[in-house]
Amino acid sequence: MDIHFVREKVARGEVRVLHVPSVFKMQIFLLKACRVSCLMTFETVSAYDHFPLKLYGCVIDDIEKLLKGFLWSQSESSKGKAKVAWKSVCYPKDQGSLGLKSLKEWNETLLVKQIWRILTQKESLWGKWVNVVKLNGRSFWDIQPGSNDSCGWKFLIALREKVKPHVCVDRRNGREEILWLTNEGRKVHAFVLWLAVLNRLSTQDRMQVWYPHKMFSCALCGKTNDSVKHLFFQCDYSASVWNFLKSKLVFRGLPNHLPGIMQDMAQYPFSNNIWCIINRIVIAAGVYFIWNERNCRLFAQKEKDAAVLCGDIKEYVKLKLITFKVKKSVAVLKAAKMWDLQWQDMGFRIV
Repeated sequence: MDIHFVREKVARGEVRVLHVPSVFKMQIFLLKACRVSCLMTFETVSAYDHFPLKLYGCVIDDIEKLLKGFLWSQSESSKGKAKVAWKSVCYPKDQGSLGLKSLKEWNETLLVKQIWRILTQKESLWGKWVNVVKLNGRSFWDIQPGSNDSCGWKFLIALREKVKPHVCVDRRNGREEILWLTNEGRKVHAFVLWLAVLNRLSTQDRMQVWYPHKMFSCALCGKTNDSVKHLFFQCDYSASVWNFLKSKLVFRGLPNHLPGIMQDMAQYPFSNNIWCIINRIVIAAGVYFIWNERNCRLFAQKEKDAAVLCGDIKEYVKLKLITFKVKKSVAVLKAAKMWDLQWQDMGFRIV
């Protein structure tokens, strides 16, 4: 791709494919002193209607040079005028930066989405073509690029190593299912646990203050109105779940109430020891899944047996564990055995 071609397109305002704001739009935004907003239009215009191409490093450097110049000096060149490194400018807003996207990382993200389409949208026209022409019955994870393959296909193959840590292939039940792993679930679990520790969940004992004449009952056991103390883990339903989870931990002497659990956990050093990590994941997941089950019963009239919920929590913990890189040790092998996993190549694998 010729960078002069890019500049000509920008100058003429023909930006639909490149998704770069036209000179006219730049001038309007400058008059309003909104430089960052202008750069954000580079990101917000949809790029999903086109098959993304791998941009070469020199092309990315030249395009980002234009963006840097616009941000710092309103000209093509910003050499010596940048007040902050471009890498720092591209950090997220919650880390104190402007939240602009790195063109290299965004380009790779769009390419990874094509891998996602190959693995999950096999009935689409694109998925059928790839599976028939490119894969021809072979696995995407094992295929090697041919000498006649296009550069785009070779780039997708090269991205597999970056994608693998975030994907779990479940071949149980005679079929292959792709599970994409993120950290979002763990953040939500930690947030719910934090609210529970502070006694700020909207439990029935707190609602009783607003509705003093209403009769409440625990959606899990029906014996009394629920509270943080009752739900975690005095209720018969939640107690059976907690007893199952404790059987999967090495610290089996933990009490059956949340304040005591957190107090005992505070005595252990916060470290990257495998059992410290598992304890944190299990406690947060247990609180979240029980709270979610309570809400499903109250507001969606759906319920799960305690054994089914235990199985869901176990599968969640296993999926989290297989994303970690761990060295072989007695503790790691014991954890793998207790959670029905297998240690292999610096990580856990589902048996």
